[in-house]
Amino acid sequence: MLWPAEHLHETYEHIRNDALGAGCSVVLYVALDCDALCAVRILTSLLKADNVAYKLRPVRRLSDILDDFRETSKAEAIKSIVMLNCGGDVNVQEMFNLDESMTCYIIDSNRPLNHANLLPSHTQTIVFADEFMKEDVLVAQARQLEHLDEDDIDELLSAAKGDDVDDDDDDDDDDDDDDDDDNDEDADAEGAAARNGQEGGIESDDEHELEDGPPSKRNEGSDDDDDDNDNDNDNDNDDDDSQRPARKARAGREQRQNQTQESTSSSQFLSAHEEAEIARELAAENGGSRKKRRRMSSSKSSTTGSRDDSDDDDDDDDVRNGQNIRDEDDDDEEEEQDTEDLDKKNKRKAKEGAEDEDEDGPQSDRALAGKYYAGASRGTSAAHVIFALSQRLNKDQKMFLWLAIVGTTHHFLASELSEDDYLMRVVVYQDLVKDRALRRRVATNEDGADIPLAEGQSMEFVEELRLMLHRHWSLHESFLYSDYVAARLGIWKSNGEAKLRTFFAKMGISRKDAEQKYSFMTMGVKRALKDKIGAHGVDFALDETFVYSSFQFRAGYGLQLSAADAAYCMGALLESAATHPTIFGDGAGESDAASGEDPSEIPEVALETDPLFSGNKDDGAGGEAEATNRDSAASLWHQSFNAAYDALSMSHTPRNQELVEQGLGFAKALQKAIIQEGGNIISGSKVASAGSFRYCILEGLPPKLVSIFAQPETLTRLANFIMLSYTSAGKWAGLGAKPLVLGIKSHKSTKAHFVGIPHPKTDNGEVAKNPFGRYFGEAARRIGTTHSHVGFNAAAIEIPLESVQKFLVALHEITA
Repeated sequence: MLWPAEHLHETYEHIRNDALGAGCSVVLYVALDCDALCAVRILTSLLKADNVAYKLRPVRRLSDILDDFRETSKAEAIKSIVMLNCGGDVNVQEMFNLDESMTCYIIDSNRPLNHANLLPSHTQTIVFADEFMKEDVLVAQARQLEHLDEDDIDELLSAAKGDDVDDDDDDDDDDDDDDDDDNDEDADAEGAAARNGQEGGIESDDEHELEDGPPSKRNEGSDDDDDDNDNDNDNDNDDDDSQRPARKARAGREQRQNQTQESTSSSQFLSAHEEAEIARELAAENGGSRKKRRRMSSSKSSTTGSRDDSDDDDDDDDVRNGQNIRDEDDDDEEEEQDTEDLDKKNKRKAKEGAEDEDEDGPQSDRALAGKYYAGASRGTSAAHVIFALSQRLNKDQKMFLWLAIVGTTHHFLASELSEDDYLMRVVVYQDLVKDRALRRRVATNEDGADIPLAEGQSMEFVEELRLMLHRHWSLHESFLYSDYVAARLGIWKSNGEAKLRTFFAKMGISRKDAEQKYSFMTMGVKRALKDKIGAHGVDFALDETFVYSSFQFRAGYGLQLSAADAAYCMGALLESAATHPTIFGDGAGESDAASGEDPSEIPEVALETDPLFSGNKDDGAGGEAEATNRDSAASLWHQSFNAAYDALSMSHTPRNQELVEQGLGFAKALQKAIIQEGGNIISGSKVASAGSFRYCILEGLPPKLVSIFAQPETLTRLANFIMLSYTSAGKWAGLGAKPLVLGIKSHKSTKAHFVGIPHPKTDNGEVAKNPFGRYFGEAARRIGTTHSHVGFNAAAIEIPLESVQKFLVALHEITA
């Protein structure tokens, strides 16, 4: 069930109370991403302060969670399971087979969430909400989701994609033909069916019923006033405009009466006719032809009415007119009551945050669910949700606020948050940072004057440049390896660096200043940098988006990080098991000098112990060798997680500074690899078109690069850079705006890794949803190959090498 933001503290009290007994009853499962890392750092601080014992488990995939849960539940009486950025897309109540003493708490920024986790009836599954989760709240309140299963979700996705729309249109034509064939039918049967709420009435009336509210199964029978009308069935055989409102009013009243029965009946489901109507409406939303279809439907109804009138010319006009007058009087009262009820219903929907589809009625549950499950997206940062929890508990700290900022910035840098959504959160954080600054500690001297005390840590709002780690790199390298600058200057081209040198010359920055470390540059150049970029950047396609709102953290005089620096640093540390495994050869604390490794250079060695990169050697050991490799890999990933976790303390200690410097070095190495390989792909024209999407497969790379780009997050960053480079150059626009699939083959592991990203352009400025999670899974099932997901990104998949070609063909067929 979705737990409201204003009551988050109650869930924490429940966790704490359940942990009062002996033993460890709390287990934390944390995805290996920067946001989840920040969230667990806040949560563990809260638990430690309340003396709550817990087990912390970093996980890379769903199987890691299940394996650990089986082992941990045997040794401990688990009562509280907390999942950070993992597990939200599966039915955790079924996955864990929760007994009455267990409760699972989900704080997951991945969308969509599994509908079962949102249902109010699943009280042992608690999904933490916050003030930004508007769409999730609407889905949680949708009554019809309670009866959906996986097949129903697939059906919704097909409707949202527009599948079978042509068939539905053909059905409309068939309906028109049926109307022509049925001209001579007795109109009494049609009128009786409409009054009894049965299907088979006028098509336009059915369509309006679907749009006025959530569709429900209609029961036979009618109200008392219908009995009077039944006596006049012989005369009620016309279908003109005065009769249609009466049918609508009666059908609407019966629909409202049946809504209470629908919530308790597990058999309430849509008919095939209604599902076809909804599929057409979803397709019309994408094509913009809803109103056109409605006009056609209304016109068809009017034509039907005219035909009925022509057939009834021999009826008694006085009787017919008297019947119409009486019905119009009844209709006035019924329509007035229906209008009041509909207004109340719309106000309730508006209060819950729902938006109307159009002027005729609120969005139906199935249409809403179809949009929600149409693709993957990113919701509120898990770190922000846990920070909100600390505020509700009145235990928030400056460091908690900083961690929430870093988690949100991580999603923004990954192009998972729109500018508007990011700025909404920045406004909240800016007020909190100002409030913290006003509450600085003071000391009172002997004269009674307050003297501000120096603080070891401070935060401030800054206008940040889209430059990669420029405070920790030379200005030249920061420009050279920044996604934003490299994409606009075409840095991989023969004249790319020449453009960059010209840009520095126009800004009056000497080559000496540009190539030395930023901290050693003269203060005059540093202060004037933003103004000079603003003055000359337009000539090099660097517009106002080159600067964005962010925050900066200082610890003493030695540690100074922006939120972007921290996000890149922690992300690189989390992946250091793949990029720099020898760093942890004798322990995570080994220094660069001791290990003999430069963190800004990627080692040539491959990670032989990780089956993800090296595969399973056929040495006769069989399952034992595989288990050993898996355990060794897990150990390395745990060590990299621990290093990143410790680095987040942001303390001004030698140990912390060493970890931060390592992370910054790793981040530089990753970024160099991304820009260089992206340039090779673009200059070599390696991106091919497959109709509805573009794709590129990397192969023949050295082992060090295979180990890097086999990681879903790094491969996704490379795909985003390629997309940004083409769109910044004015390409891949209009009809050429297609999504991108990027893959890499690892012959050592006999696996291929794929990620998919949507085209970033949307009409409303929001981040486009990513449908490749379901496309990939469906393509793998269609060709009958094994597949798995590394990480909790649905749009990242791993398949055998021999299945690559069939996989791409199946993907083309699915997306065509």
